[in-house]
Amino acid sequence: MKQNMNFLVALIMTLSGNVWASDAVNTVENRQFLKQQETLSQQLRDRPDTQLKTWAEQQIQDNSLQQSDRHYLDDLVRKQQSLQTEKPASGAVYFVSFSIPEEGLKRMLGETRRYGIPATLRGMLNNDLKATADAVLSLVKDGATDGVQIDSTLFSEYHVR
Repeated sequence: MKQNMNFLVALIMTLSGNVWASDAVNTVENRQFLKQQETLSQQLRDRPDTQLKTWAEQQIQDNSLQQSDRHYLDDLVRKQQSLQTEKPASGAVYFVSFSIPEEGLKRMLGETRRYGIPATLRGMLNNDLKATADAVLSLVKDGATDGVQIDSTLFSEYHVR
C-alpha cells in the first residue's frame, strides 16, 4: 500500500512538473531561437553549399546505379516535380486572422501567395477600417501578401470559428 502511495505521489509530481514546464515553452527566448533557425534555414536555401553539392555529385559518379534503379528514381523525381508545380484546385480559401502572431501570419500569407489562394479575414481589425487598412498595408509593404479579402460569410459557410 505504501509503495502504491509513493508511486502515486511520484506520478502526480511528474505530471505537475510537466504542466509547470509547459508554461515556459512560449518564451521570448524560444521565439528568438525559432526566428534565428528560420533565418538560417532561409540563408541555406538562398546560398547552397557548392562544396557539398560537388561532393554529392562525385558520390553519384563513383557509385553509379543500375539502369532499372536509375529509371525508377527518375520516375520518382518527375512525380515529385509535378506535385510541386501543381496548384490547389481553384476555389480554395485560406482563412487568416490578425490574432495570429505577426511572424506566423507572414508565413501563412507567403503560402497564399505561393499557391495563388486568396487570404480571407473574417472582419476588420478592432472594427476599425483605418486600423485594418494600415495592418494590411504593412503586410503588403513587407512583401508578405498582395492583399486580403474580408468575407465573414465564408467563415460561417465553412464553420470556421
